[in-house]
Amino acid sequence: MNIKTKGGTLLLLSLFLLPNFVWAQSGVDSLMRSSGRIYVVVAVLLIILLGVFFYLLGIERRLKKLEAQQKD
Repeated sequence: MNIKTKGGTLLLLSLFLLPNFVWAQSGVDSLMRSSGRIYVVVAVLLIILLGVFFYLLGIERRLKKLEAQQKD
């Protein structure tokens, strides 16, 4: 299976599961929303995911350079 196919599959799966996580409500959820902590949690998760994304993007660029050098 190609890496792009795995990434696409993972993205598609996460898009299907995301609404279930967003709409799930519990006592903790309402407590965090009322005190404003939910925004801190969302911001931290966003920062972590962006960091992982850019890290993987950098690895991909370096890998492409190595593959180009290997072809020459």
